[in-house]
Amino acid sequence: FWPIVSSTATTLAAFLPLLFWNTLPGQFMSYFPKTLIYVLTASLLMALIFLPTIGALFGPKKLANASESLKALSGTEGDPLSITGFTGAYARMIDKVASHPLKVTLVILMLVISIFYAFGATSAGRKVEFFTLDGGNEIYVYGRARGNTSTINEYEIALQIEERLKGIDGVKSMFTIAGEGAASAGGFRGPSSVPLDTVSRTFLELQPFDARRSTYEIEKDVRTALKDMPGLQMEVEVLADGPPVGKDVTIELTSNNLDHLNTAAQSLSAHMVAHKALIEVEDTMPLPGIEWQLDINREEAGRLGVDVSTIGAAVQFVTEGSLVGFFRPIDSDEEIDIRIRFPKTSRDMSGLDNLRIQTREGALPLSSVVKRTALPRRDSIQRRNQKRVYEVKGNTLPEFATNEIVSELGNWINNEAGFDEDVSYKFLGQDEENKAAGRFFAAAGIATLFMMGVILLWQFNSFWHVVLTLSAVVFSVAGVLLGLIFYPYVSILLCGTGVLALAGIVVNNNIVLIDTYQRLKLEGYSAHESVVRTAAQRMRPVFLTTITTIVGLMPMALAVRADLFAGEFSTKGSSTSAIWAPISYVLICGLAFSTILTLILTPALLAAPDLWGRNIKSAYKKTMDFLRRKFQSSHQ
Repeated sequence: FWPIVSSTATTLAAFLPLLFWNTLPGQFMSYFPKTLIYVLTASLLMALIFLPTIGALFGPKKLANASESLKALSGTEGDPLSITGFTGAYARMIDKVASHPLKVTLVILMLVISIFYAFGATSAGRKVEFFTLDGGNEIYVYGRARGNTSTINEYEIALQIEERLKGIDGVKSMFTIAGEGAASAGGFRGPSSVPLDTVSRTFLELQPFDARRSTYEIEKDVRTALKDMPGLQMEVEVLADGPPVGKDVTIELTSNNLDHLNTAAQSLSAHMVAHKALIEVEDTMPLPGIEWQLDINREEAGRLGVDVSTIGAAVQFVTEGSLVGFFRPIDSDEEIDIRIRFPKTSRDMSGLDNLRIQTREGALPLSSVVKRTALPRRDSIQRRNQKRVYEVKGNTLPEFATNEIVSELGNWINNEAGFDEDVSYKFLGQDEENKAAGRFFAAAGIATLFMMGVILLWQFNSFWHVVLTLSAVVFSVAGVLLGLIFYPYVSILLCGTGVLALAGIVVNNNIVLIDTYQRLKLEGYSAHESVVRTAAQRMRPVFLTTITTIVGLMPMALAVRADLFAGEFSTKGSSTSAIWAPISYVLICGLAFSTILTLILTPALLAAPDLWGRNIKSAYKKTMDFLRRKFQSSHQ
C-alpha cells in the first residue's frame, strides 16, 4: 500500500510546481501537469480499490507447488544465486558488487562527471531554443519600404508580392493587407509585433499537414520567390506553435539622452545588418520621412489684420479641406462632413506656396506671414522606466545558433561598440524567456526535491535511504545531457519540463527496491542477503516498467503516427510532433540511463552502512588489540 502511495505522491510532487508558473509560457504548458495529475490520481484509486476487487473475483488461485526459482524470487526460501538466466546472472553480479560499494560508487561518479564534462565540451555550436525549431502552419510575408509612400503605391507592391507567391506548392490561400493597416497588429490573427515600415502584409495559409511538404521547404521557396524586389525589404515569418517570443535576437537600448540613444541604435542596427548570421533586421527608431511645420509670424499677422483661424482655414483648402457644414443622408443615422478644398492638381506643396490670404493690404502670399520648415517625422515616443527606449531586432539564419549570436553581440557591445555611459542595453525575446524559464526550473527543481524528500522520509524513516532514492534524479539528468549531445537542439521550455517530469518517474524504481530491502531486513535476513534477494525479486518489475514506458514514448519521440482503425501508418508525424518529440526524447534518455545505474548503485549502497559498520568495528578492535599488546610489552 505505502510504496504505491509514495510513488504516486513523488510523481505528483514533480508536477505541482508547474501549476504555479504564472507567465505566458507557464499557462501554455499548464495543461500538461494538470492532465498528468488527474490521470495519476485516477490510477491511484484504480490500483488501491478497483484492481484488488477485480483480482479477488477473477484472479487465479494460489498454486500448490511453486518452482524453485519462484520460491527463490519470493524471498521466502531458496537461493537467488542459483537462479538461471538473466535474473540469476544479475543476482550474482549484485552479490559481488555489494561487497565493494565504494569502488562501484567511484566508478559511477566518474561516469556521471564525464558526461557533464562532455556536454559542456560539445556545447559550441549547439542551438539553445526557447520552444522548438520546427515551424507551424502559417507564414506571414511583410513588404517593408521607407519614406512617404502613397496608398496606391503600397497596393501595387502588395499585388507584386501576391503575383510572386502564386503557385507555391503547399499554400492553400493568401490574404493581404496594404496601406496603413499593414503595420498594425490588426486585420487578421498573426504576430503581435509587425515592423513599423511595413506597407504590405500577406498571410499564407498552408495546406493540411498530411497533404503538404514541410514548413521549412515552403518557407525556403517563399524566400526564393521574393528575392530581388527593387526598393523593398522582404521579411518572412513562420508563426510557430507555442508561446510567442518575437524575433530571435531583440536588444533594448535605453537612455535619458536622445542623441546618445540615436547614435547607439544606429550603430547597433548597422552592425546587425552587416552580421553574416542575421537577417531581417529592424528597429523602432522613427521612420525616415519629413513633416512640414508652419510657424506663424504673429506680429506681422496682427499688423495685417489676419488671425490664426483664418490662416488655418486657408491651409485646409490644400490639405483635408475646410469644414463648412454637415449633411445627413436619408438612409444614414450619421452625419457626413461637408468640406471645401482645391482641385487635386493644386493640393501639393506648390499649391501651398501659391496660396494667398486676404489682408488689409489685399491678397498676399501665405509666405508673408507663415514660415514653412521641413522636420524629421516622428511617429511615436517610446519610454520605459522613465527613459527613452529603442529596440533593434533580427532573425538568425538556420545554420547559426541564436544563443551564440546573442553572446557575440553582448561581447561586441561591451568591448567594441563604444556606447556612451548613459546608454544601457538588455536582451529581450528568446534570450530573456530562456533565462526566466531557467530560473523557474531551478526553483521548481529545488521545491520538487524538498517535497520528495519529505514524502520519502515519512515512508522510509531513514535519511540514508532518502539520499539513495533521490540519487536517481542526478542520474536521470546525466542521461538527459548524454542524449542531448546527439540531439539537434536544446529546448529550454520542453527539456526543462521533461526533466521535472523525469524526476517524479525515476525515483519510483528506488522506492520499490528500498521498500523490498526493508521488508526482507524485518524478516531476519542479513543486509547483504537482503540486497541480493531484493535485486533478484525487483529486477524484472523495474525493467518491465522502464521498457513499457520507453516503448510508449517511442512513437512520439520518432514522430510516428498510426491509426489502427483506419489502417494508416505514417513516419511524418503530425503538426504537434515538434512539441512532444523533445519531451519524449528527454524522458527516454533519462529513464533508460537512470534505471541502469539505479539497478547497480542502489543495491550496492543499501548494504554499505552495515558493511562499513563491520569494517569500522573490526578496525577499531584490531587497533585496540594492538595498543593493548604494546602497553603490556612496555610494562614487562
